[in-house]
Amino acid sequence: MSDTVDPVNLLKAVFVGGRRDSIVFDKESRELEFQKYEGTQSSVRVPVDWPTAWANKDKTGYYTLGQLWFWLVNTESAAREYLSKTREFGIALVPTGEREAITHFFTVASATNFEELDERVRPETLIKLSHLKAGRLQTPA
Repeated sequence: MSDTVDPVNLLKAVFVGGRRDSIVFDKESRELEFQKYEGTQSSVRVPVDWPTAWANKDKTGYYTLGQLWFWLVNTESAAREYLSKTREFGIALVPTGEREAITHFFTVASATNFEELDERVRPETLIKLSHLKAGRLQTPA
């Protein structure tokens, strides 16, 4: 097992593998718990604000792990319901024009090399498993 995990690849593996229910959101701690990480009985808890290398269309910022996850679990929600849920859970929404590409990338195994993935910032977003304390990570400085 590698000593780092790319949050984009982690999320993609869960959704492509049909295990979306293995991610649990803890509203109080604002963490996503990836249960049975890499087929083990262990879990990894990552702050919803953890940065990813997925750039927004206008290249002014990057999506957090929580934003991508929240959209993916709400793809079947009506637009108004999704908006309401983002406010309730305090997670920024994914704009309408960017949802299709995100949904495709994270749910189709063969989808790779999207222009939205910024390889220059990707190393800064890696989750270092050596920094786990009681299964939790802290947001990088």
